[in-house]
Amino acid sequence: MKLKLPIGERYYDMFIMREMAFLVYPLNVWRRSLVKGFLDFSYELSPRPKKILEVGCGNGFFTRLLSYRFPSSKIFSIDTSQKSIDHAKKRHLSNVSFKKADFFEIVGTFDLIVSLHVFILLDTDRAFLKIKSLLYDDGLAFLTYTNKTPFTELHRRFYNVVVGDRIDFKTPESLIRIAEKHGLEGRIIELNYQEGSFALVLSKL
Repeated sequence: MKLKLPIGERYYDMFIMREMAFLVYPLNVWRRSLVKGFLDFSYELSPRPKKILEVGCGNGFFTRLLSYRFPSSKIFSIDTSQKSIDHAKKRHLSNVSFKKADFFEIVGTFDLIVSLHVFILLDTDRAFLKIKSLLYDDGLAFLTYTNKTPFTELHRRFYNVVVGDRIDFKTPESLIRIAEKHGLEGRIIELNYQEGSFALVLSKL
């Protein structure tokens, strides 16, 4: 049977295949770098966030960490894949509400917004404006991105050919400039030099 490309949104329903990929080097190392970076960041948070929004929860791998790290927080985890949401719900995390939703349609206010390698696919200006509308005045957003490297360039081509999504790499400096344009302050946390990954922490000016 001939595979028809690009597969588009169906790619995000293949959560088991994608999860198995993270068992393979170097993806497993990169994932651990993201987790460690967030945990180090989370110890800076005082007081602990009461309401957390996770954008792009997938099968709930990172959601479980959020739930254990902030057991008294209310966590709202969203994804565009209903199959991923259904699987994530099987983790039975008592302080998490899972929902199939588009980030740009979310309403409310949050102390913390967290997203791993999702915002690289979104229009940055539009996304930062939305973040500003969702954050409490003293709230924070923790968003991970990747610089252009030989590894991430392969990933970009895969997404473009197979999935149909376009990845436009932006430097940390350019992201901070865009954030400031929309009334947000940004700082950078380096995560993994091999992947070229970093976290952008945003707050209201």
